Amino acid sequence: LVLLAPSYTGYQGTGSEGWYPEMAANGATKLRSYGQYVGNRYQGFSNILWIEGGDFNPPTAGKDLIRAVANGIRDVQPQSLHTFHGGRGTAAMQYWGTTEPWLSVNDIYTDEYSVASAAYGEYARSTAPFFLVEARYENEGASEALVRTQAYQAILGGGFGHVMGNRPIWGFMSGWQSALNSPASRTISYIRTFLEQRNWWTLEPDTTATLMTSGIGTGANRAVAARASDGSFAIAYLPSTRAVTIDLTKISGSQVNAQWCDPTNGVCTAVSGSPFPAAGLKTL
Repeated sequence: LVLLAPSYTGYQGTGSEGWYPEMAANGATKLRSYGQYVGNRYQGFSNILWIEGGDFNPPTAGKDLIRAVANGIRDVQPQSLHTFHGGRGTAAMQYWGTTEPWLSVNDIYTDEYSVASAAYGEYARSTAPFFLVEARYENEGASEALVRTQAYQAILGGGFGHVMGNRPIWGFMSGWQSALNSPASRTISYIRTFLEQRNWWTLEPDTTATLMTSGIGTGANRAVAARASDGSFAIAYLPSTRAVTIDLTKISGSQVNAQWCDPTNGVCTAVSGSPFPAAGLKTL
């Protein structure tokens, strides 16, 4: 999957990192033609998710510029998928609403303190799929553990995926090649391995704390949980060592097999005493 920005507006729309001034100077008619050109150029690729905008919430007049590029691509690629990258703290459908025809994929853009709350908000907003497009970057305020936490908070918060960032890479700064093998990069793949062993797409986030009833925490240290829609399994992620209480009656069947899984290596081991009767609250 390639996330491709056809007209990156850039931070604050000043033109220092993007093209918003040029977009405004050319206008919507030319931008729609440009979108058609881009759509034709990449028509043979089925692995693109178009990212409209880029790190900026344009003023009302600028919305027509964003629409023009997206609709130009859709003129030649009617089935193309599009999302929007606004300013930090802005979800795509929070900014645009849920009725824009071109906006088929939602996303959240957060700091390290608001991933779970933003995910819960967009999960409730609409049935459109969403993912974490940007949060705190490794080597720019995020440790290896925080990068993993943000990913789990997004996915167990109802998202279908996440993007991790690493400061030397996004700017192709000195040493970016070695940053490809950073600690977070080496361990982030275990998330996919762990989830693909399960029917992860059936997960529903525990937004009301009825599955994990205590030990949740707040902000960047917030534990998150989700349960399969048929109750066949549940997952909880703990950013730090703590006791949590799980309501085992939320799991189907008469017994619950419980495991601890290490997110740094993907290894899972049985919880002492497991399986447990699927009755009442269990502190782990």
